[in-house]
Amino acid sequence: MRSHAPSSLLFVTALWGASAVGAREPAVPVTGPAVTPAVAPSAAQGGESEVRALGPQKFILDGKASLFAVQVFKKGAAQALAHDHVVAATSMSGSIVVDPTNLMSARVEVTVQTAGLENDAPAMRKRYHLPLEVSEKDRAAILANMRSESQLDVEKFPTMRFVSTSVVPGVGKALTLKGQLTIHGVTRDVSLPVDVTVTDHTVDGQGSTPIKMTDFGIEPYSAFLGAVSNKDEMILHVRLVAALP
Repeated sequence: MRSHAPSSLLFVTALWGASAVGAREPAVPVTGPAVTPAVAPSAAQGGESEVRALGPQKFILDGKASLFAVQVFKKGAAQALAHDHVVAATSMSGSIVVDPTNLMSARVEVTVQTAGLENDAPAMRKRYHLPLEVSEKDRAAILANMRSESQLDVEKFPTMRFVSTSVVPGVGKALTLKGQLTIHGVTRDVSLPVDVTVTDHTVDGQGSTPIKMTDFGIEPYSAFLGAVSNKDEMILHVRLVAALP
């Protein structure tokens, strides 16, 4: 691993953990996407005229409007020398098959291109209220290491993939999307609480969940005898926006 500023070193290993569910990190404020839609009563109960009983429909994911982002958090005695980080997908595709009057029937498939992951873009750092301090030089070094054979190995593992297995009622009008997430050739069960809005023509669902890199056999990066390191738990933010073709 190349030697550069601790802020760069911190992130190189941490991205790997975007694949396992853990407990929410209480000590770190987490800010999700600005939009917070709720489940349309018609979609959950079939009682509102804007959603007709159409039967199962296939909605195609809008990769530009959708979001797959991971927040990485620092720790250690010298954490003031380091940065929290955010990584987001710039290339993703997929579909949602669902009867708009019965969200429990939803089947979701999402594929993220690992070569399209982007770290610490100024807009994303602003979105999650992170200081805009990561230099372009550090970003480039982080990106090269992130894509390397010792990290994501994007040539051997060009995609991350999520396939849902079920949808169950959550708290209030929210739902819980359960499924399997594959990262770096390893598949684990995950559970994502989501708020969803459905119309005749669109599906818009989003949620955040803690993820743990060690669940996928990845050790959090640590340097200087642990004085600078990453927390095992990170936060995965997902927003899926899909429309009928």
